Amino acid sequence: DWQKLDDQFTALIKCDVSGHGSPAAFIMVEVATLFLRWCRQWKARLTSLRGADRAAERARALLDLRRLDSLVYTINDMIVDRGFTGLFAAFMICLSDVQSGEVIACNAGDNMLFWHDEQKRSMVSRSIDPRSPAAGAFPSDMVKGGSGFPQVTQRLERGDVLVLVTD
Repeated sequence: DWQKLDDQFTALIKCDVSGHGSPAAFIMVEVATLFLRWCRQWKARLTSLRGADRAAERARALLDLRRLDSLVYTINDMIVDRGFTGLFAAFMICLSDVQSGEVIACNAGDNMLFWHDEQKRSMVSRSIDPRSPAAGAFPSDMVKGGSGFPQVTQRLERGDVLVLVTD
């Protein structure tokens, strides 16, 4: 899924839930719901920043808006709390800044970021910490004590295309 947040930012998610049937479908619906709720809250927080008096306060809040790991931990907690034994979700969440070309990506068990490099005329990839587990595999406290859910920033040049694929 993807959501245009404003004229500058777009949020994207790709997700692959393990298993089949109702339990896997419930997880996918809840992941999508949490993503959409996060997008709505992101928009509301951005709107409230417009009234911020101090530049430092605004800058700190903008940095916080660029953090995706809080959403990833929320999704992880939801899957763990449901108690679906053996089910997990491997996904990547991206925040694309169309003005700067930056793509911020945070993953849970889906550690490859792909894009088509227009200048090279080929696909390019970047590995994000492969130790990051899929969401639902471990409680968030265990994940935080290990690799966490890492976030990286990748700059795309004009004409480059972010590619999100799953089976």
